[in-house]
Amino acid sequence: MREGNTYALAPTYGKRAAFFLYNQQEKWQDNRKITGEMLSLRGGGELNAQNRQLALALLLIMTLLAAYSFWFDSLFPLARKAAQEKVTTAEQLELALPETTPANPTSEREKKGMTPAAAESWALAQLSSNEMFLFSLYDFETGETFNHHGDVRVFPASLIKTLILLVFLDEVNQGRQSLDNLHILGKYDHYAAGNRVKGTGFLRFKPPGIQYAHWEILSLMISESDNVATNIIIRLLGKELINRRAQAYGLTETKVARLIFERGSRASILSTMNDLTALLVLLENRKLIDGELYNKAILLHRNAKKHRIGKYAASELVVANKIGDTSNRVADMALIYFPDRKPLALSVMIKTRDGSRISAEKNDEIIARFAKYLLDYYLP
Repeated sequence: MREGNTYALAPTYGKRAAFFLYNQQEKWQDNRKITGEMLSLRGGGELNAQNRQLALALLLIMTLLAAYSFWFDSLFPLARKAAQEKVTTAEQLELALPETTPANPTSEREKKGMTPAAAESWALAQLSSNEMFLFSLYDFETGETFNHHGDVRVFPASLIKTLILLVFLDEVNQGRQSLDNLHILGKYDHYAAGNRVKGTGFLRFKPPGIQYAHWEILSLMISESDNVATNIIIRLLGKELINRRAQAYGLTETKVARLIFERGSRASILSTMNDLTALLVLLENRKLIDGELYNKAILLHRNAKKHRIGKYAASELVVANKIGDTSNRVADMALIYFPDRKPLALSVMIKTRDGSRISAEKNDEIIARFAKYLLDYYLP
């Protein structure tokens, strides 16, 4: 399903299944016209036996599909309505929007956006008691930092892929890896310790034997968040090397102890919002890579999806980000570039406290608006 196409379906039915069935039903209704076209063969003349049998078979099929259409509308009345009504507004998501202008603004900037403290308070007010909000912000202009639960260690989902990318590019910079070397996709790439790799990306659907340059694999890992691509790079580097580099970078709460989708392992992948923002600061300050490698890293992040931090960014801003999701968390991390000031580095996550499924649509919007209020505040 494409970004933005979110549907408020009855909670007992899956969004994707109901949307698929509804669209199929619409196609079947349109296909009833085929019977009429078949009956008008030869300009309305008499049908031969073969055409008559085909027309009768089509008529039977279309009749059955029409009956299914009636059954679908009777059984799933909300699905038809939901497929026509997108949930895109804050009001539909029951978010409390702030006043257009604060009651007592202390500066021109507060008239446009929110201070980090005010944006944090707004975000916290939107959450249920079972949801947890974490963020870490660094301002390159002033050196100021802000965070809420920034030091809490969590599973960072696909945000960890930015670290894996930078370690690989660091190795390229040291001459120990190459962007041009080829990897031949093997059957083992589709598995992690015997578990089939699922989730995002399309390499899991590709047959063994296809060759990919390392640069292509890195691009898939960041821009498409491909999990098979990520495991290929982890295997090339080795978990030990990634963790040594994380420590050398000062990311003391970050570790990669397993592959993506390596089920049944007690080892985990962990980080904090503070560590992830610190990684962005290292990237932007060219402490790890520079020149063309830096440009490549930023380009890959600019090509990532923009439905969270970048959703409401003004047109003059550039957002280089990496999103992450699981069934119980949504997250994003980004460098945000302004035309007339130094950038911001922001990492943010919303997760459920008990591990239950999270409302992705609502919390995507909370992150998007939290980022909007911050960016409007900092935009000169």
